[in-house]
Amino acid sequence: MQVSETRTEGLLHEFKVAVPAADLEAKLAKRLNELARSAAIKGFRPGKVPVAMLRKKYGLALKAEIVEETINDSSAALMQERGLRPALQPKVEIVNSGTEGDLEYTMAIEVLPEITAPNYADIKLERLVAELDEGEVDSSIERIAKLLRQVGPVTEARPAETGDVATVEIAAPEGVPLPVPGDGKEFTFEIGAEDGGAPAALNEGVIGLSLGEQREIAIELPADHADPAFAGSRQTYQVTLKELKAFEPLQADDAMAQRLGAATLEDLKTTIRDRQARELKEHTRQRLKRDLLDCLAGLYAFDVPGGLVEREYAQIVRQMAPQPLDQGEAHEHEHEHTHAGEHTHEHAHAHDDEHVHAHDDEPGHAHDDEPGHVHGPGCGHEHAHDDEHAQAAAGEAALSDEQRAEYRALAQRRVRLGLVLAEVGRQNSVRLTPEEVGKAISIEARKYPGQERMVLDFFRKNEAAREALAAPLLEDKIVDFMLELATISERPVTSAELVAGQKEAIESDTATALDPATAASPPQEQQE
Repeated sequence: MQVSETRTEGLLHEFKVAVPAADLEAKLAKRLNELARSAAIKGFRPGKVPVAMLRKKYGLALKAEIVEETINDSSAALMQERGLRPALQPKVEIVNSGTEGDLEYTMAIEVLPEITAPNYADIKLERLVAELDEGEVDSSIERIAKLLRQVGPVTEARPAETGDVATVEIAAPEGVPLPVPGDGKEFTFEIGAEDGGAPAALNEGVIGLSLGEQREIAIELPADHADPAFAGSRQTYQVTLKELKAFEPLQADDAMAQRLGAATLEDLKTTIRDRQARELKEHTRQRLKRDLLDCLAGLYAFDVPGGLVEREYAQIVRQMAPQPLDQGEAHEHEHEHTHAGEHTHEHAHAHDDEHVHAHDDEPGHAHDDEPGHVHGPGCGHEHAHDDEHAQAAAGEAALSDEQRAEYRALAQRRVRLGLVLAEVGRQNSVRLTPEEVGKAISIEARKYPGQERMVLDFFRKNEAAREALAAPLLEDKIVDFMLELATISERPVTSAELVAGQKEAIESDTATALDPATAASPPQEQQE
């Protein structure tokens, strides 16, 4: 095999490789002789078929297999001999397939940069510690009691007031759009509620109305109204109060707690305290992780493989670029998010940790809300479907130049930090055990009741899916290893300050592009 390096530019290496035709012919002859021992062709006894006939019948197919194997073996040998650690699968182009003459191909490979382990004395972090606020527990109880209230008809003759649930009929002048969703015949909302879905003027205008009474109410349509002719305009509507209901007060007591599965109100408070304590602990950890990553980002400025950056950039675009919706879909989505989403959140908190935080211990859950959790070779993105590529292309087209620059810088940061974490894990043999991966898969399977076996089989057969699931778990394990060696001081803060800090963490970035395969390879000195 003859190898010549044709280009070296940063992390990119390009080679031209030639394998003598005699080597290919020797492999083909050996393969044909092996085949001749067992080949069964009509008219010949087993093992007596002439090699020349086998060459004529199977020669081309065998030659293609040999060429593929030769390229794989020779490229792997080249990288091993030169100590090259590829960041991505090398790009191979065949110049001469060896049908006539030598096998010739070119190979372009981006290698991983050389990374030295950080000096842990340079990593100084501050852990924010918040004590549980009993007032937050009481506030949660109040929210739960408010959510569980029943609505009943107003029996006494009185006008509508703030806090009532009103059903109104809204009549618009001909050609004028309604200010609320639907046909306007029966629109129900809580008067004065911030998330009630009714325009402010409608909330104010129905106060004082009695059943069956009609009133003219001037309502300003939103500036982003679907019909530009009416956007921001002020229209007058005839509003009739058709039904009036009121919330029945609910006492926060043992009976309320029992509706949620708790034995007593104190048991419910204990459940809420435990949940909030776990949340504060997770906020503390995520803030500390963000500070660690920011510190590492300041310590390292090496070049990163362009292929990894492009892949991470495409992933970020798919996640963060706006997806087009028609007006109906957009309104429906916004309506569902405003009403159903908020109710679900509070209702979930009302139910104890069996419902809310059953997944608190699931691997990778902490990354679910972070923009762009761990990505890397082997975790499935190198085989992204065509629709994902199309989605990324469509998303990028909708971005401004400033957004493209921001997302590309974000991709570079994630890749660089992922490589640093992977190198720390590699040098210190920080790896996941089969038991840890198995536990993560089992937890994932339990998310799909009745389909557990199918999910387990999927992960058993799909290595890329296993690595995608394991990646955030490995990232956290490496982060924990580094935090043990860093210098960490503690500072007490309020829970509000801690949560505000966590929001800042999410807005900056707490994700990396850690590659599990890179972190799992043995340290360089062991390879040598």
